[in-house]
Amino acid sequence: MPHQDEDLFNYLSDSILNSKDVTISVAHFLNPNCQSRMEKHAYSVVVNVEPDSVQAMLPSIYLYGNTTTVEKGYLSSPITQCQKC
Repeated sequence: MPHQDEDLFNYLSDSILNSKDVTISVAHFLNPNCQSRMEKHAYSVVVNVEPDSVQAMLPSIYLYGNTTTVEKGYLSSPITQCQKC
């Protein structure tokens, strides 16, 4: 797995297309700190797909010899979040 966000898209795009027949538009690490990721056994990656492709990605994907859990995420911003906190 590459260490930088800019290399992640190229690393994952063809593999996800081959595994799930889904095209991704963006890929980045959930934790932006490369040093922190290197110290851990596992880490999270976020990929963007078209809304009609989400169900094809769930519940898991087989990549690089491992089955990985896939979770649907939701886009939010301070405006769309609860205003009570």
